[in-house]
Amino acid sequence: MLSQTERAKRKAQSERDKKIQQRQAQSVRDKKEYQRKAQVENHKKEQTRKAQSKRDKELHRQHEQSTRGQDQSQQLKQQNSASSILPQPKSIHQNQFGLKVLSEPDREESNVDVVAVHGIGANPDYTWTTSSVNWLQHCSMLPQALPKARIMRFGYASQWFGEETIRQSLSSIANSFLSALCEERE
Repeated sequence: MLSQTERAKRKAQSERDKKIQQRQAQSVRDKKEYQRKAQVENHKKEQTRKAQSKRDKELHRQHEQSTRGQDQSQQLKQQNSASSILPQPKSIHQNQFGLKVLSEPDREESNVDVVAVHGIGANPDYTWTTSSVNWLQHCSMLPQALPKARIMRFGYASQWFGEETIRQSLSSIANSFLSALCEERE
């Protein structure tokens, strides 16, 4: 027969063993939950990557069609719906390159510079225009929302594909932008 202290020791050891088993079981559950979440996240990333790849391929296909000289009516027939049709980019002229101040308050009132930089293949003036209104410049648009801001846009040769492909690097465009901004701030 076991003494009372021996029974108490065994009971305490049994409780410790149960707690250890519970912790181990919880650790296994936590690890499985972490792995499940990681799988879900990886699946989402893969789906996003596939969707982006599909969009990139479609943009490349559209670009290839436009560089082969297809006229606009043929392109319209190939589109799925009228709402997905993008306007053809306007060509960029030398006089559109560089930094252009669109809205400028008094020097004493100006406390921030806003510089808009168009995307690849885009026109620096038409990118910010809708219904003939340049929202960077029109008095009821961005200048009204940011009355103490000097608003500028930076234009660069952005034709990276096709017959009019530019012959400069992105870093040279970035350096040109920074130089123009520093010069404007002096």
